[in-house]
Amino acid sequence: MSNLKVQVLIADRVHFHADHKVHSIDNVRNHAAVPVFPASVKVSALVKVWMDSEYEGELGCRIVRPNGKSQYILKMPNITNKRNETLVPGMDFGATLQFYVTMSGNYLIQLFETDDEESILAEYPLYVRLEEEAS
Repeated sequence: MSNLKVQVLIADRVHFHADHKVHSIDNVRNHAAVPVFPASVKVSALVKVWMDSEYEGELGCRIVRPNGKSQYILKMPNITNKRNETLVPGMDFGATLQFYVTMSGNYLIQLFETDDEESILAEYPLYVRLEEEAS
């Protein structure tokens, strides 16, 4: 078992500013609206990872639909320490997530180690509804 901690935020867009080695985000999302079902939802994720300095592994991402069915959407980049020795070992990165939606409800965005898919490291609920239901 590794000493890996993960946080995720879902937003409209994640930007990486290479000159300063920082990320910025546009519009953190709790919900998304689509014109019809079925539809595709596209969001960005800011992922922050802390780990033991020697850790190397991979993260996976899946969406759990309101009906409990899962959709595996992507494997994240190889997780290794990208920080200098004065900082807590870890890495930050942005990822684009696009997934199929068929009904209103909470879609859970889950991150896990690919060698232990049952161990959820981070989870973010995104409520999806029809535009006509949005207020």
